[in-house]
Amino acid sequence: DTLNAVFCQQPMNVSNSIQSEVKIFPVPASDQLTIQGLTANNRTVVIRDLVGKILMQQDISDTNGTTTIRLPQMANGIYLIEILSQDGITTRKFEVAN
Repeated sequence: DTLNAVFCQQPMNVSNSIQSEVKIFPVPASDQLTIQGLTANNRTVVIRDLVGKILMQQDISDTNGTTTIRLPQMANGIYLIEILSQDGITTRKFEVAN
């Protein structure tokens, strides 16, 4: 049996233009995370642990470019935040330090 794999430097479903415009802060975060640079096409925010388990999912609506996500009682550690839009998925890594 043979396993064929294709490796890409950039995931194919991530929009470069969106990815470069989105900023998250503060890092490290404690009880909330602010996302800046959102557009009308952004629809959903997903927070995952490093294993990929979805910890939180929140729809975004009319944010004027910025929204704040509450991080209720999240343990210290590294997490992934995905911003899903019509244009693709933007993924960022962030840290929680309480």
